[in-house]
Formats: sequence, C-alpha cells, structure tokens
Amino acid sequence: MNSDPSQEVHRDAFVLATFLGACADLLALDCGKQVHAHVFVDGMGLELDRVLCSSLINLYGKYGDLDSAARVESFVRDVDEFSLSALISGYANAGRMREARRVFDSKVDPCSVLWNSIISGCVSNGEEMEAVNLFSAMLRDGVRGDASTVANILSVASGLLVVELVKQIHVCL
Repeated sequence: MNSDPSQEVHRDAFVLATFLGACADLLALDCGKQVHAHVFVDGMGLELDRVLCSSLINLYGKYGDLDSAARVESFVRDVDEFSLSALISGYANAGRMREARRVFDSKVDPCSVLWNSIISGCVSNGEEMEAVNLFSAMLRDGVRGDASTVANILSVASGLLVVELVKQIHVCL
C-alpha cells in the first residue's frame, strides 16, 4: 500500500466524488451536504480535485441550489469543462437560461461538452431557434458535434421542419 499522503487524498477525493454522484442520483441532498462539509473539515480543499468539484456542482445543480453550485465553482482555481457543464445544466434545469448563457460565454473556446450543455438547455426550455443559432455558431467555430448534439438538434429540426438544419446536422456525422 502506498503511504504517500497525496495519493491518499486523491483516492479519498475519487471515492467522495463517486459518493456525491450517487447522492445526486438518489435525491439525497442532505447526505451530499454532509460529504461537502467533510471535504472542508478534513482540509481537503476543493482546489485539490476537479472531479470532486464537478460532482458538488452537479449535486447542487440537480436540486436547484444554484447559489451553492456557483459558490463551489468560485472556489475552484482551474475550472474545467465538466464543472462548467454541470453549472450550465443546473441553471438550464431551473429555467435560468440567462445565467446558463453567462457561464457558457465565460469560456473563450468552448468545447463540445459546453456546446451540448447550452444547446440542450435551450431545447429543454423551449428556445429552439436559439439552439439552432448556437448549433450554427458551433459549426462555424469548427467544433464537431457528437451524438448528444445530433439528438438535441434533430428534435428541434423535426419540430420546426427545417430541411436546411438537417443538412447541417449531416455535417456533424
């Protein structure tokens, strides 16, 4: 067994992140809050593990506690796309697309994960034309979509009966 303390912290962070994911899936917010408190009591600090941060943001986002999600994000030194995606999705799920867009726009060169989050948010909030505009911008920026992108845009295209959009989707494949 490795006795390196940094390995121990990493292992603990991975276990806690997995546990937080289960709390989010099982709708166990109080349990997730206890894990969050444990992170600080043990002095792990959120800057040590981005996966742990993303899991906390996801947990709070699923419950609509977006102030806590944003607070976690503000403590992270190097916010990764998964943390930002969780925050965008949380805002979108709460119908707060202005805040979701602000988070998306804060990233200079968004990756497909962030594009998918904001496009999906638009679709789920009935902002189909904004989803189409974002999809077009994504293609212009040279970002290649994936199955999630195609599924979101196909649902918009079928609802709007837009042939030109279907042709653009074909470019993603």
